[in-house]
Amino acid sequence: MRPVLTLAGLLLCAFASPPRIDSWNGGPKTPDFHHLTVDCRTVVHTHGRNGVWGRWEADLADVALKIEGNQLRLSCAEGAACIRAGRLDKTPDRLSTHDAPLADAAAAEAMIEALMALDRACAG
Repeated sequence: MRPVLTLAGLLLCAFASPPRIDSWNGGPKTPDFHHLTVDCRTVVHTHGRNGVWGRWEADLADVALKIEGNQLRLSCAEGAACIRAGRLDKTPDRLSTHDAPLADAAAAEAMIEALMALDRACAG
């Protein structure tokens, strides 16, 4: 059974100091787990333990974040390749879009709320 992402958990992380979203979609016992962190400056999605199966990161100012279905889509402005991609701590590749999966529709709704709360916290 996969852990469920809760709104309370996301909001608690979003209001921590500094403001941050820290979301695990899956877990260490799940072979396809994903970790998503968003703060006032960066967004990072890793797949697998320590990003062994993939790592994508971008400066928050350079990307638009949008929930599409059960995914968080990162898109660079004007098709620029601003998303750093790779594995572990090496990100030599550049992409213009990337989709980070969310557990289900409830997790997608919770992520929308958490992103709005983070946006307010970062603006203040």
